Amino acid sequence: GARFHVAAMTADPRIVSTEERQSLLGRLARIDPALVSHLEEEVVDPYHTTLERLRYAGVELPWK
Repeated sequence: GARFHVAAMTADPRIVSTEERQSLLGRLARIDPALVSHLEEEVVDPYHTTLERLRYAGVELPWK
């Protein structure tokens, strides 16, 4: 089989609510509990291209 890992921006509450995070974790656990324990949780990095893509999608994020 192919090697892979799951990554999600679930560590950033500006993108994913607590309820959405819990829903994702539940769905991953139903597939394989190991996916939850190895999930790479990320926050949005404020790179110019990232912010432009988010704006294009209608998402405005506050940055300090």
